[in-house]
Amino acid sequence: MVYLLWSTEGVSLPAPFPAGLSYRAAWIAVAALVATVIAVRSRRFRPADLLATVAIAAFVISAAHESGARPMRDLELYLRAAERFVRGEAVYLAAPITGPPADQADLPFLYPPVTLPLFAALSALPRAAAVLAWGASSLAAAVAGLRLIGVSWRWTVLLLLSPPLFHGLWAGNVAPLAFILFAAGPRLAA
Repeated sequence: MVYLLWSTEGVSLPAPFPAGLSYRAAWIAVAALVATVIAVRSRRFRPADLLATVAIAAFVISAAHESGARPMRDLELYLRAAERFVRGEAVYLAAPITGPPADQADLPFLYPPVTLPLFAALSALPRAAAVLAWGASSLAAAVAGLRLIGVSWRWTVLLLLSPPLFHGLWAGNVAPLAFILFAAGPRLAA
């Protein structure tokens, strides 16, 4: 954690920031300041809430800074597979992988065939509309799943920033949609 907060690797900030301060540390400091102001202004200030907020902000900022991953890369993989499906081309990899692809959206499609019609419907939309629809439904699924398992609204917001959920939403992964099925499972009849 200390490394995440005080690393001087990466691009140095221009003046007026002190020399050697990384963008990551500056963003974490800003997030900590905002979290402190919000926590102190609330009627139920608890140091544990502030600590959790700062820790999650540190994880998110550090992970986003280090990953360099573009948003919705997994969705792009799904949409490319769906476009091949619609054209009648092979969707699944038939040859061994000899090296990593230049673009992660060129990774093989590994999802069951039953998902292809859903992705085909999304691929028929303009890309911006598909990204918006997928992102909104993923966010709604993550929030609904957290609420179904009994997480309060305050912690729901914080958990959306935790690395497992944040990266799933950022990458456009199917995990948030699978999560709501998992969370709703006990409430559904056999």
